[in-house]
Amino acid sequence: MENNTITKTELRKQLGDFIKVSGLPSPRSYENVANQYKLIFENGSIFQSYDTIIAAKVNGKLYLTKDHEFSATTSKYCRVYCGYDTKERRQKLADGTIGMLITE
Repeated sequence: MENNTITKTELRKQLGDFIKVSGLPSPRSYENVANQYKLIFENGSIFQSYDTIIAAKVNGKLYLTKDHEFSATTSKYCRVYCGYDTKERRQKLADGTIGMLITE
């Protein structure tokens, strides 16, 4: 794989041992919401919306799935997880700051 892409298999290897699952907080109430999860590992984390992996952080690098145009709700919580809105994510994908996560 290119340096700016990671497969699901390689991601599993790099993340290390699983630690816990936490909910993502609402940007308004700061309380955890249903169906938006952060899976925490010893070397990073995964953002999962419902049953779908959306993004991952491993060893300081952020990766988004190749289908990175999300519903409004998923996009909102992707911003909570990543720290970037949709426009910023597109720019960072284009300039290589954010890598691609291949989940197939």
